[in-house]
Amino acid sequence: MYPDTGFYNVQLKVVSDFGCSTTVNGGLRVYPVPHSDFSLTPEYGIPALDVQFYNYTSGATSYNWSFGDGAYSPAINPQHTYEIENVYEIALVGTNEFGCTDTAYGNVFVIPSVLDLMLTKLTVTDSAGYLYLKAQFFNNGTRNIRKVALDARVGKNVPIREEWNGLLEPGQYNEYVFTASFLKPDVSNIRLVCLDISTLDSYGQEDTEPQNNASCHSLVEDFFIASVFPNPVSDNVYADISIPDDGDVNISLTGSEGRELIRETIEDAEAGTLRIKMDLRFLAAGVYVLHAEYKDKSDTYRFVKTTE
Repeated sequence: MYPDTGFYNVQLKVVSDFGCSTTVNGGLRVYPVPHSDFSLTPEYGIPALDVQFYNYTSGATSYNWSFGDGAYSPAINPQHTYEIENVYEIALVGTNEFGCTDTAYGNVFVIPSVLDLMLTKLTVTDSAGYLYLKAQFFNNGTRNIRKVALDARVGKNVPIREEWNGLLEPGQYNEYVFTASFLKPDVSNIRLVCLDISTLDSYGQEDTEPQNNASCHSLVEDFFIASVFPNPVSDNVYADISIPDDGDVNISLTGSEGRELIRETIEDAEAGTLRIKMDLRFLAAGVYVLHAEYKDKSDTYRFVKTTE
């Protein structure tokens, strides 16, 4: 193997069984090879899907794109429209002036896809009066995710956003450690650290389960309803409940007149933040009260139900 480009002297020596020999001298020139690379957007969609291709190839003088559906293009940065549902393999061949080639591959998914980014764990470490955050998130959908926004908030302060860039394929987990740290607040006034995550490369596609994009961490070992959202609500309402230790949590909902409308028990809930979901589409507009009971403690939270 030749380690670099350039001209190399080559010698071939042949020796017979009788010790006779002859030598032939020659030369070999090694030419540079181009490096093909590209990106595309959008990666997912339904027909008719217009896709823009961006060529990052170096060392090439000509290009040949294969779009996977029988179409080709010699353009540097072509655009192509996919009319039929399928998963298409894209190939870009870069060729230099010496005839050397390199090929890069990618995919376009012209199929219905599911976008579901899930925040699976929020860890908060208290050290020397500062809070350090680490998040674990999971791709629960059917499409790749390459950009994630992480918005951390202490109490009701303005959130601090950091961004993760990479490749999170369906079924994969990733951990992110915040660069920023947070001054630990007075826990008598601020009891929660919350994190919301979202995709930055959704191309207009909505997350199918936005309620699993957020989580809160309690700074105190106490039982309370941290938040109820959205408020006002028209269909499904979510509530985050802080639990100091594992145990059963009783949930109920009453109307403004005090009549109980919903009751359920979450058995063996794990310590931390419990998120519950209630379907309120069958209820009339008005003011409702969420009740939560845990061992000998209880808490309530009022919210407004509107019509759609």
